[in-house]
Amino acid sequence: MPTNEQRDVDEFLNIYMDKIEQHIKGSDDHTTMNTIFGGTFAQELICKDCPHRSSREEQYLSVNIEIKNKANIIEGLELFIQGEMLEGDNAYYCERCDKKIDTLKRCCIKKLPNVLILTLKRFEFDLETLSRYKLNSYCEFYDDLNMKNYCQETLAKKELLKRMAEENLTYEMLKEDEKNVYDFTLPDEYYNYKLKGIVVHNGTADGGHYYSFIKGRDSNKWFEFNDTIVRDYDISNMPEDAFGGKLRYEQKIIQGGRQYIQSEKLHSAYVLIYEREHFLAVASPSSAEPPRPSSVVPDSWRLQLRPIEIEPSILSDLIVAYDKHWLSCKMFDSHFIETLTSICALNCAHLEPVASKSSKSMEVDEPAEELQKLKFTTLFFFGIV
Repeated sequence: MPTNEQRDVDEFLNIYMDKIEQHIKGSDDHTTMNTIFGGTFAQELICKDCPHRSSREEQYLSVNIEIKNKANIIEGLELFIQGEMLEGDNAYYCERCDKKIDTLKRCCIKKLPNVLILTLKRFEFDLETLSRYKLNSYCEFYDDLNMKNYCQETLAKKELLKRMAEENLTYEMLKEDEKNVYDFTLPDEYYNYKLKGIVVHNGTADGGHYYSFIKGRDSNKWFEFNDTIVRDYDISNMPEDAFGGKLRYEQKIIQGGRQYIQSEKLHSAYVLIYEREHFLAVASPSSAEPPRPSSVVPDSWRLQLRPIEIEPSILSDLIVAYDKHWLSCKMFDSHFIETLTSICALNCAHLEPVASKSSKSMEVDEPAEELQKLKFTTLFFFGIV
């Protein structure tokens, strides 16, 4: 990916994950991404006037949540599994019944990953103006998240219990597959997540800036990562810094006195990273055996990086492209210039000292040495700009 090309963080995440999967394909680590981030949706069609239903699996790396007119992510998740009714002319044709049936079409979660990525849908497209716009509305999220109510097995059991109550059915009256739905359980740790990271977007739909709040693995401390700035972060400021909503400030007026003005905050959370307390090795929730803590993935979640071989010509082009972008951002930064000069001075220390022509002794000519440092720095700097 070009280092000087700006991308949406959700788009970048998908491209980045795909690149990693391509790289580890066929290696001993080929299941790593799926073990950590891989989840499965169930695209369901549930007929209302007949007992038939169908389900199609779909892989995902992140869950997109609607936040328009939603006070918190729980309301967004409830909308996610709500689905839509296919009725009338749009009704679903049931092959088993050989007729059209009113059908609920919905998406729910079949398998949860160890690291759950939630993308808040803050960017919309206006069909009237044919332009994108950003939703800066308030949306609350939480340190602890339980995903049980949005999973296929939970929804199936709720529907079964409702039908049992309406038809006065007992457990003994259920069919074998219905008993399996009734009996199936997973441990609480499968559904429980802790917030580990937040990606914030500051700006509009036309452009902006991303930065992150990340929780340390070896402590409960939070940190802010904003370009070159890395500093401690007080989690109690999260509602103000990441929930979005209105910004209220005071303004003096010419006639005297003050007035209070409200405007939308341009900074708000865009991507949320949740993680299980302990990684679980789960093939699928439909598996007969409940998931257990995995010894395959360590608690510290340190991926083993393997060296790769790149063609020298390609590597050279990559280095030049990266350096050009990096230096274009830093070429007027005084701290960067000072650091670069210091590095070049250290390199010059390995060169032969420049002797003064006006002296028979081997005293170093300081102006000549400074010129040598300047020449070295200039060659380095402009050689890749």
